Amino acid sequence: MMAAGYQSINSSRGFTIVELMISITVLSVVLLLCSAGIARIGQVYYKGIISASTQQTSRNISDDIARSIQFSGGEIVTAPNVICIGELRYTYVLNAQSHKTITDPALNLSRHVLWRDTNPSLPACIPVNLSAPIPSPTGSDMVGEHMRLTQLDVVPSGTAGLYSVNTVLMYGDNEVIDMTPPAQRDWFCKNSGGFIIGSFCARSEQSTVVGKRLR
Repeated sequence: MMAAGYQSINSSRGFTIVELMISITVLSVVLLLCSAGIARIGQVYYKGIISASTQQTSRNISDDIARSIQFSGGEIVTAPNVICIGELRYTYVLNAQSHKTITDPALNLSRHVLWRDTNPSLPACIPVNLSAPIPSPTGSDMVGEHMRLTQLDVVPSGTAGLYSVNTVLMYGDNEVIDMTPPAQRDWFCKNSGGFIIGSFCARSEQSTVVGKRLR
């Protein structure tokens, strides 16, 4: 008696080369889209930090000068690149990006942009050398790296005893700032992009009116 023979047929099969290529292509596109999305989120987040930091620094400058006017009790003297309020002195340079290590007027770079210190030259109001590593032993820099002032002034507001404090602070390299308006205070940010720190741009404008308090 012969045993009945049988044949086992395996119906499972692997992916073909074409199917593998299609799968890898689809996966690559998905990963590329995810990477672009994550990079964009990081870019927006970092730009938000820069904008907030620029606005906060501008507000700190305006508030500090306003408090000095209110409480110093001294004379207010303004001269090119320097404002003296009582014993306090604010030495500044316009349209120079804070670089911390070098000063290069051709590239609009300066070690310091706004230096606040106690004025040892009273009653004179003489600015310090902002290209020095430390312009004076009693002072501190009020502007962070990559930032620049395009306006800083203290002017009488028209009412006796009142002064207007005006500041415009910008963040970014020269190429992301539109410098076509003749007045520096009117400069504005171009459309910014990229992932390099210096390629971002932010602008903050502060204006306040303050009066001296009677002593």
